[in-house]
Amino acid sequence: MKTFTAFFVATLSSFVNADASAEQPLYRRDAAVQVADLDLTSRRDAAVLYERIGYAARIVCTTGVLSARRVEWTRCVSAAIDSAVEGVDAPLLTALHLQEREQLARL
Repeated sequence: MKTFTAFFVATLSSFVNADASAEQPLYRRDAAVQVADLDLTSRRDAAVLYERIGYAARIVCTTGVLSARRVEWTRCVSAAIDSAVEGVDAPLLTALHLQEREQLARL
C-alpha cells in the first residue's frame, strides 16, 4: 500500500455557487491532500486522512459568499468530503466516513 500511496494525492473538489438559486456552479475549487506518509490499511492513518480531508473541505468551501451562508457552506463541506472519500476508495476511510455521517444524523 505504501507504494501506491506514495504516488497518490487525493483531490478534493467543490463546486461553488454564488447564488443559492443557481443550478450550475460558477466555479470549481480544488485542494490536494497528501497521503504519501499514510498507510490506509491502518485505522489510525485512515483517521488522520479523514481529518486532512475535512480540513481541506472547510478551506475549499470557505469563500466570502459561502462563509456568510452557513447552510450552503455546510452542504459544500459535506459534498466535498463525500467526493474525496469516494475518490480515495479505501475501505477503512469509507467506514470511518459512514460512521461519522451516522453520528451526525443522530444529532
